[in-house]
Amino acid sequence: MAAVLAVCAVPREGEPLRRRLGAAWQPWHGWLRAHGRVHDQPVVLLAGGMGKANAAQAVTAIALTEPVAGVLGFGIGGAYARAQLPLGAVALASEELYADEGVITPRGWRPLTTIGIPLLERDGAPWFNAFPLDPAWVHWARRVLGLPPAAVGRFLTVSTCSGRASQGDFLATRFAALVETMEGAAWAHAAARFDLPFVEVRGISNRVDDRNLAAWRFDEAAHAAADAAARLLAAWITAPETYRWTP
Repeated sequence: MAAVLAVCAVPREGEPLRRRLGAAWQPWHGWLRAHGRVHDQPVVLLAGGMGKANAAQAVTAIALTEPVAGVLGFGIGGAYARAQLPLGAVALASEELYADEGVITPRGWRPLTTIGIPLLERDGAPWFNAFPLDPAWVHWARRVLGLPPAAVGRFLTVSTCSGRASQGDFLATRFAALVETMEGAAWAHAAARFDLPFVEVRGISNRVDDRNLAAWRFDEAAHAAADAAARLLAAWITAPETYRWTP
């Protein structure tokens, strides 16, 4: 049985799942990796690094060197005010979107369609900023986790985190988004390139407002995300048989 790649940004996010696997971290090309099982499902756990470049490299490296049945992204995330998600809650992505790839024009930011160069082309279809996840898989993950509809929605991936409430509100309104991340769209992008199923869950560590690290609940959110990841891994055999990537 092929393994599922469970990828997070930093070891602190992955540590709760590593303990469940009962496996030690092993250095691998500058990353930390662990192999184990959740029930009968083989798992490759990888702390792939923060940010889009690290995220894409990490998924690509595993996909090129090991048989992989799918990619499960997990870790902490910031909730936009409009989402009204409590700290420590779990959110599930229905779509990942690169929120700052594009061009600044005299009329403001415009997406990659303005440039006309897609990030990915498959079967003649161009992919620009958005990577919608397979609705059947999103429904499956939501059912496994028992999440309410309000905890499922669009995630944004940024290079510069929103450390002001006004910026967070602006992005949340522009894109009708729930959660801000720094890796998710790149994980999805790499999974789509290799035609792999992709699911993403985040534990809410903070609200996207005026930055105040003292109010963050990093470890609580990391444990919530890792617990959700473990539940999905345990149920992976019940996931839909096919995954449909559609831009």
